[in-house]
Amino acid sequence: MKASEAVLVLALLGQLACTPENVRKVRLDIPGYSPIRFDDFQEVVITNFRVEQETGGFDISREIGDELAFDLGRRFRGTVSARSVPWDREGLAGEKDFWAAQGSAAGPALFLTGRVRYRKEVRKALTGAYLKEVDGPFKEAQTGLAERTIYTLDLTFFLIGADTGEVLFTKDYKETQAYAKSNQPFSFAFYELFPRVKLRFLRMILGEETGQERYLLLK
Repeated sequence: MKASEAVLVLALLGQLACTPENVRKVRLDIPGYSPIRFDDFQEVVITNFRVEQETGGFDISREIGDELAFDLGRRFRGTVSARSVPWDREGLAGEKDFWAAQGSAAGPALFLTGRVRYRKEVRKALTGAYLKEVDGPFKEAQTGLAERTIYTLDLTFFLIGADTGEVLFTKDYKETQAYAKSNQPFSFAFYELFPRVKLRFLRMILGEETGQERYLLLK
């Protein structure tokens, strides 16, 4: 048995021994697994992201880069830097020669880049709250429409080895948020959607522990 598994078992047994009830809710710190060995790298280079849809003047690529640089800079022991690359064609993330040519001479490095599609759409749906009775011989029910503005953030991350230009890891995320008002700016929903993605992504690639609750049934 691994040391981490032994610790979890001991924690569970300790909580079970202290309580007589039939159901117990326990909170566990689950060890994380990172697909990338960050200790092998001295630098993470965050590039601009490929923006696949107009965002009404909102510089979403810069916002993503700034948010990632701030949080990653506090949690990564090496250097976090920024660089602009010409996202002038589809499939650039898979071009090894391009990324190898962008490589840093300071030591082993990773490029953190990606593509983003951020959009909003207005949807209308029938709702019982808008039912009204129409005067007339048949007393027909007239239904109204409830309008909602839906923001959708599709984001793909790439971690690319700077020495070989090879994609070492990629991950897709999708988040949505609905609002009753239709005049919300693009930036408003972004600051609700992106933190959700950022938290999950950074926890995963850094292999951080996550707290989870479990229910145990006792005989």
